[in-house]
Formats: sequence, structure tokens, C-alpha cells
Amino acid sequence: MVDSKEVLDYSAAIKELCRDVCRKVPELRHVDVDRVGFGMAEARNRGSRYGQLAYVTPLLFEGGVEAISITRVVRAPRLLIEKGGDPFVKVVKYFKYPEAYASDGKTRLMYLFTVMTPRFYNLEFMDKLTTVFHELYHIDPSFNGFVRRFPGRNWQHGSKARYEAVCRAMCDKWLKSDPDPRLFAFLQWNYEQLFDRYSSIRGRRYSKTQPYEISQEEAIKLNPALERQ
Repeated sequence: MVDSKEVLDYSAAIKELCRDVCRKVPELRHVDVDRVGFGMAEARNRGSRYGQLAYVTPLLFEGGVEAISITRVVRAPRLLIEKGGDPFVKVVKYFKYPEAYASDGKTRLMYLFTVMTPRFYNLEFMDKLTTVFHELYHIDPSFNGFVRRFPGRNWQHGSKARYEAVCRAMCDKWLKSDPDPRLFAFLQWNYEQLFDRYSSIRGRRYSKTQPYEISQEEAIKLNPALERQ
């Protein structure tokens, strides 16, 4: 018997939802959805309701630079200390983010938007929707490949309550724009309900999202300002 159920591309569904959101909500019009990669990652503790729901990964550093240097003070090798050397030395390392490209293989992505499965699936509808706004709002207003910064120690959110209030207000604004219900229908179902309606769920997975160490020479080519440091 042939299974007549459709396949749901969850990544594509979220992308089209975000395209409409970013077109209609002024606070998010700076987001170029075609330069954001939408993906999925499996939560380690699949059965837990708690933990990370989704996250946005910047693919450049603050200011939109491609490479940075990090200086750490470390304890010197024992042999050097015994010879009268400084017990602590400065070590400079250089880092860049891995490059990621859209499905056309040519358009370089500036951010990755990842949902954690099945935890994200099992949220209530409004919690899923506000989570989408929460993550989109992290994207810097200049769309420079880095995240939005707020004053103070909690620079990723500023006041948590105010951040969430802004996201809820944007969500309400979008819902009042009378969006096509087909754009968010997939958010109305949990993990089990999704598999009742679809033969399978697929989505893009980005395996390399963390900065990695590069040589000083390569770093200076990517960010000439490092040569003057």
C-alpha cells in the first residue's frame, strides 16, 4: 500500500513563516531571510520538557568581522619556570566561524536559526510562535552577521522581561495582520500529531557552527586590523 501522507520540510516551513513575519513586522524588516539558514538539531535529553528550545548562531563576529584574536594568560611549562622564566605567559589564538551556504551553494549565510527537536515541536502553539520572534529579534539590526547587543552585563537580552514583552508585542502585531493560516498550521501540532499527518519530517542540519582556530596569517587576511594589535 502506498503511503499517501506528505513529507513535511520543517526548515522550509519555518523559513516561509519568518519571511512573512519579517516582511510585516517593522522591527524585523532588517532580516534577509534568504541569508539565514533554518535547521534542526536533536535535543540530547529528548524526553525533557526543559532546556533550549531554539537558537540563532551568528556566523561573523561583533562588527561583522570574519576573524578575531583572543589572548589568554596561561601557566608556562615547568622547565621554563625552573630556568627563571615568567610563570605566566600570554597566548594569542585566532578564530573564525565556519562558512555556510544556502541550498543554491552560492549565497553565503549570515546566521543559522535552529530548533531543538522534539522539544520545540511539543510546545503550545503560542509558545512556538513567540520563540520564533525571540530568536529573530536576536539578529543585529544592521544584519552584520553578529547578534543584537544590549547595555549591561546581560548583553544578549538586556532586561529579560522587556525583551520578552517586545517579542510578544511583535507577535501580536503580526497575528493582527491576518496572515495566511497555512503559514503557521504546522506549529499547531505536537510531535505525535505531526507524524499522524505526515509520513516523515525532514529539515536541514548544520553540523559545524562553532568558531574554530586558524593561523595568524589567515586571520590577518580576513581581518587586517589584527595586524595592528
